[in-house]
Amino acid sequence: MDVCLVAMPFSRPTGPSLALGLLQAALRQGGISAVSLYANLIFFERVSFSEDGWVSACSRDQSLGEWLFAGAAFPDFQPDHDQYLDLVHARNSVYRLLSLDAFKQRCWSLRQRAAALVEDMAGRVLEMAPRVVGCSSTCVQHVASLALLRRIKQMSPGIVTMLGGANCEGEMGLASHRAFPWVDYVVSGEADDLIVDLARGVLEHGSQLGPQGLAEGVLAPCHRRLGYPGQTGDPPRATARDLGRLPLPDYGDYFAELERSPVLKQTVRPGLLVESSRGCWWGRCRFCSLDGRKCGFRSKPPERVLEELAELGRRHGVDRFLFTDSLLNRSYFDSLLPELERQGAPYRLFIEIKSNLDRRELTSLKQAGFTFLQPGIESFSTPHLAHMNKGVQAWQNVQAVKLCRELGLGCVYNLLHALPGERGEWMEEMAELVPWLTHLRPPATVCQVRFDRLSHYAEHPVQWGLELSPSRAFQAIYPLPPEQVAGLVYSFVDQEREAIADSPFLSLALQSEAMLKLIRRVRAWRAAYFSPTPPMLSWRHDGQGVRVSDSRPAATQAGCRLEGLERGLFLACADACPAGELHARFVAQGVEPQACEDALTRLKGWGYLVELDGRLLGLALAEPVPPEPLWDDFGGGSVDLDKLAQMQRASRAGGAPEPCDA
Repeated sequence: MDVCLVAMPFSRPTGPSLALGLLQAALRQGGISAVSLYANLIFFERVSFSEDGWVSACSRDQSLGEWLFAGAAFPDFQPDHDQYLDLVHARNSVYRLLSLDAFKQRCWSLRQRAAALVEDMAGRVLEMAPRVVGCSSTCVQHVASLALLRRIKQMSPGIVTMLGGANCEGEMGLASHRAFPWVDYVVSGEADDLIVDLARGVLEHGSQLGPQGLAEGVLAPCHRRLGYPGQTGDPPRATARDLGRLPLPDYGDYFAELERSPVLKQTVRPGLLVESSRGCWWGRCRFCSLDGRKCGFRSKPPERVLEELAELGRRHGVDRFLFTDSLLNRSYFDSLLPELERQGAPYRLFIEIKSNLDRRELTSLKQAGFTFLQPGIESFSTPHLAHMNKGVQAWQNVQAVKLCRELGLGCVYNLLHALPGERGEWMEEMAELVPWLTHLRPPATVCQVRFDRLSHYAEHPVQWGLELSPSRAFQAIYPLPPEQVAGLVYSFVDQEREAIADSPFLSLALQSEAMLKLIRRVRAWRAAYFSPTPPMLSWRHDGQGVRVSDSRPAATQAGCRLEGLERGLFLACADACPAGELHARFVAQGVEPQACEDALTRLKGWGYLVELDGRLLGLALAEPVPPEPLWDDFGGGSVDLDKLAQMQRASRAGGAPEPCDA
């Protein structure tokens, strides 16, 4: 075996790695034997879905998933573990559901299992006798990958080790290569165009490749002796030139691993990752790190996307696909989407979109087979959105969430707060709006903005009054001085915010009443929406009138019948009509201006309309309101939790799991 690629925890178990699939396919296409090992899937089976998700509930600032593997990666490192676990427990409401002692006991148990996984995976890799082992590191996979590569080097020093992925971009890759000598090669950026030549060079010369034989973005052992490229500016990164020429991802080893597990093959419903583009064509959101990579927006021809969906679906018997695109390419509304609709929408698809899509465009996505969308809402306040540089307004975000619900599309989004320079009135504005929105899908959470490397905030901290540094949690993860840790981490914390978070009194005292009101109202929204009888605001034609039904907690009446002017205004606002245009239209039809204003006042008072950004937006959903899609229809795949729990209980009890259909 030439090359073994490994996906370590923590990454999604419900589908294969796009990075490994692309690189494995490229290597095989280049005549190099390669396999992919899904250690994340094996760990998921061992610890259960609930514990895998429990670890993932930790923010990247505290990185519990990295700490779990730190004992295997750095066995001689003995930091103050109690101080670290105290911090993680105090900062996370999910973990505070357990007592501190129970939380620590669970963490140490998981850490022992993490170390056992590293040992087992190292043995399994060596059984295949590869000459090269590479790990992909994205999100919370870095320390687990370092642990595996270190153990492999200890057991077989002649094996060449590689590391790549989002956690190796630019300075992070440089810091990793400098700090961890058991990693021979680090790739910063996209390895698609260079992996075959790099592998050939390594297979011939091992760790002795000279700088003249290395592509841009590759860091090698020779750089430790001769000096690193790009030290005076941004470290170089590799970029794939033509996405349309990339091979079809090879996902066979993921499905082989599923088949080896009697539990997972019956409980995991896979969704495959595909990409139609890389980069972000907007690229201006201040909190986002994508634009900082300066890799540009690149897109595949629609014909190639259709070919990939068809072949991957045929090859693996799967119809769920999650697009990894940062934003949907708008040109696909005239090419890819009509063709998917013409084919009968044969897939269940997920993609991220900009929230300014209109009814026609969202309907096109629905008819093409998209079941869930992530519209990047972030806020329902226009000044707040402008402060983020989102390029949309509040009315567009409310309209997007409303249309998704009206069309039966799943809508996944969060609300952000704690941006530098944020104002309390923006939170108050949203808090006052929320009671009228409780029939629409609520945000998953209201969360603080994160300061990611390469984001506008991380690149210009002084401009925003920020003092950014790695979270002190990393002192218990990496045995390195602070300046080296600063080069490794993906996100940073603001020292003022940290000081406030350390003091429950300060946290409460400095939290604005408007922010607390918004959080309370969103919690109430979620509780109502996911109750057995969720709120509804809907309408239907009733002869010459419109019948409105309203069961929202804030409803002023259970419903009413709208006729005449009220009916006309109500229907005219379904797609957020500009207020001035609406007035002019009805006055031109002979309606008295005051009568028009009085009717609008009544409709707004009942919460059937809201006025945002100079537009009048109807909130009621046209009947019949379709059901929301089930999570089984999510393009990223899902897990049958009931069946998984049943089979794992049977396994722990020593009995054979009951047979059940896949």
